[in-house]
Amino acid sequence: MKKNRIALLFAFVLMLLSPLAVHAYTIPEPSVDLYVSDYADVIDREVEEEIINANLELEEKNGVQIAVVTVDFLDGANIEDYAYDLFNQWGIGSAESNNGVLLLLAIGEDNYYCLAGDGLSNLLSAGRIKLLLNEYLEPDFASGDYSAGVSKTFNAIYDLVKDSSGTPIIQEPIYNDNSHYNSNSSSGTSSHRSSSVGIFSLLLGIFVLIVVFSIVLSFISAFTRPRGYVRRRPYWGGFFGPHVIIHHDHHDHYDRHDRGPRPPRGGGFGGGSSSFGGGRSSGGRSFGGGRSFGGGRSSGGRSFGGGSSRGGGAGRH
Repeated sequence: MKKNRIALLFAFVLMLLSPLAVHAYTIPEPSVDLYVSDYADVIDREVEEEIINANLELEEKNGVQIAVVTVDFLDGANIEDYAYDLFNQWGIGSAESNNGVLLLLAIGEDNYYCLAGDGLSNLLSAGRIKLLLNEYLEPDFASGDYSAGVSKTFNAIYDLVKDSSGTPIIQEPIYNDNSHYNSNSSSGTSSHRSSSVGIFSLLLGIFVLIVVFSIVLSFISAFTRPRGYVRRRPYWGGFFGPHVIIHHDHHDHYDRHDRGPRPPRGGGFGGGSSSFGGGRSSGGRSFGGGRSFGGGRSSGGRSFGGGSSRGGGAGRH
């Protein structure tokens, strides 16, 4: 009976902690190239420059921003949740028009996902995104030619959104002493940093873990202590210190009790086929810097426009 009770208590603990584990993943910062964050290192530099130049045209015309992100793994997260959090933390697209697009590839997990802001829902519904991915990304992704698949998919998205209405994003250029942008920066040099949401989740998880296990240990002690022992009101020393167990003999005398060891300190914690526009080539534009927008993530002197999404994209699995 005691073993069954203990097993039920631990099952209850795991049930409480499982939602925290789902959200304790890391969202990377945008790379210095902003529009292309190739952390898995699978996109050719020529394709990256094509994506950068096309985005410069779009954001000046209607504020649309198409971010392409590749990672190796998702730290145990569901790709849809990961894409949603990344989109909104970065603030892709214009804040006024919510017209950003995210194309996310998780190479090590053999999966991908595409998500658009609400301002593009008429052009990029979940069903249309699914058809687009099946036609332009899936064949090359399945064969391991990720760069080609990204290029085709990006160009198809570009042709769909280039004439959409929206608020332009104006970013003033920043030049170095030679009046040229330093094009030697690579998206692979940007390191993954913990997002504020991830840090808060971890701290919350540690706090809940300490509380729950303190309760569990109290129950276990109550179930397993020998007869003749009674428990007095627990003394919560420090954070959640051990409770006090007092020996009671037949003379009704109490022995001196000792505190247990100091508790550890809390740490920081497929579908069918559809025809969309074909590929395009971009003119050779320099990639300048710019100002920071409220709500958008900045990198390399440029920034996203503070857009958001309520979900509703499509992926491979």
